[in-house]
Amino acid sequence: MLTELHFGIQGVKDFQRNQSIFDNNYMEPVGMGFQDLSWRDSALGQVRIYTAESHLDIPNVSSAMGTAFDRKTYQGIHGIDVRSRFYAENGISLEQYYQAYANVVNELKKNNWRQFYYGSDARIAPQDNLKYMLNK
Repeated sequence: MLTELHFGIQGVKDFQRNQSIFDNNYMEPVGMGFQDLSWRDSALGQVRIYTAESHLDIPNVSSAMGTAFDRKTYQGIHGIDVRSRFYAENGISLEQYYQAYANVVNELKKNNWRQFYYGSDARIAPQDNLKYMLNK
């Protein structure tokens, strides 16, 4: 089953419609709220994330977390973190794993998505991406 997620106020409604676990710390000093969706190993999810310009389909999802910041100017979901296995079954070859990874990267490029780098994150050369992911 496909789960559709948006950013903004619509994103809050999307998470709630899919019966997310809601951790609302908006009344606390931290000023953040989280909405979590989880899927069991036996039934991984299919998530479609929408932006104003495009969408991205992510297969074999085990969890998705929506984050909302700034309780004073509340505008809904600002970030969505997704955990995906890239593949549904265990025991696949490294080549199959790489192909599943490449499919997601190609989908990102096709829809003009760009990677966001935190200042504290390591900068990884493109040829080392898969090696870095396997070790992390």
